[in-house]
Amino acid sequence: MVVTYSNIMNYKGCLTFPSSNGRVSQSAEKLIRSLLTESENRLDYYGIRDHPFFIGVDFDNVRQTTPPFSPRVTSDDDTSNLVDFKRVHSVHFAAST
Repeated sequence: MVVTYSNIMNYKGCLTFPSSNGRVSQSAEKLIRSLLTESENRLDYYGIRDHPFFIGVDFDNVRQTTPPFSPRVTSDDDTSNLVDFKRVHSVHFAAST
């Protein structure tokens, strides 16, 4: 969790996307970049809601909509639906004195 937090805080040096292999759409990449940016440039609620990534999402009725996928979980800590990814970047902290 500390590594994830550090990578988010250091997004300028850590944020990369796979090169055109179809795994991350252009609109998804633009959305993520619009969220991981300086606060004065970051999308607000309406910017997120109106972003092209969410075209077709009926936010007014989203709670009444059937999700496209409902994962089966067997416990609060069930991670069987998560994909293991190879670590791409790790952060090393200097020992404090």
